[in-house]
Amino acid sequence: MSNKFIRFLKLREITPSGLDGHRYRMGFEVGEKRGDTFHPLQMREVEIQVSGTLQAIWGKSDSQMSAYSGTSAASHILDLAKKNSLDALDGPLLLNTYTAPKTPPESPQVQPGLLIPVEEAPNLPEPRTFSFLSDDISELRDQINALSKDLWGDRLLLLSQERPLFDMYKSAQTADEFRLRVQSLGIIAKDLNRALLRQVAGVTPDVQIGDFVLLERAIHTLPNAGSAEAIGAPLKQLNNLRQGYPTHGDNAKMFLEAHRYFGLTYPVTDFSVGWESVLAKYFESIRSLRDVLSAEWNKRGGK
Repeated sequence: MSNKFIRFLKLREITPSGLDGHRYRMGFEVGEKRGDTFHPLQMREVEIQVSGTLQAIWGKSDSQMSAYSGTSAASHILDLAKKNSLDALDGPLLLNTYTAPKTPPESPQVQPGLLIPVEEAPNLPEPRTFSFLSDDISELRDQINALSKDLWGDRLLLLSQERPLFDMYKSAQTADEFRLRVQSLGIIAKDLNRALLRQVAGVTPDVQIGDFVLLERAIHTLPNAGSAEAIGAPLKQLNNLRQGYPTHGDNAKMFLEAHRYFGLTYPVTDFSVGWESVLAKYFESIRSLRDVLSAEWNKRGGK
């Protein structure tokens, strides 16, 4: 049994005003037990940065996030300690959809003074490098296409290019990466089966109409179409954001409105958090689309 232990100390909130998310500072001691007494050998502090997107997905209040974030951070610290890699904590510990679990810990168990033994575990799996939202989006797209094919006779969401889908699975650490991710997601969002949507919406080919307005009109043909605008708004704002790169020129007003919609600073400085916010809005849009189609399919008795 290992004689190495970690004792967790107080978690303090240091969130600056206006931040979408939380920041905490947590101390911990690394040491050993001699008999029943813990002897600290070194004391460390780590900053924990929690994205607002993760908080929304976890469904926790501001007061609850402190305890749950502390527990998640403690788990990560213990994993590093098992690999003798605590020196990797040379920067903030990020908790977002790329690094944290899809569901919060079962209970906020980490309290000041908690002493946990560190067992050696040299073969731990590598940390996840993509957001769990990416997998969820791919699954939702498959469900939407299955439902639309059964309801309307064809796939609704196309995939003319595979590279943008691969980009959706990557994080964004720089301005160039953020721009590429937004452009790729914009390509995915606009790759709709326009012929199918025109048929469903009763719009003839000679009528000029935007992709997302056409989608909203098709959705409005369903009795439970109250979510049409909720589905279309994130897609339209994503398109406004995408059209602002590489230069926004005449599109400046809509480009800035898109920043406000996605909760982005202007200019964007935290690219990983910004990209996660954009990805989360797209997820909400297609989840609503799936729910509308699913409700109609169930209403028809699965026929």
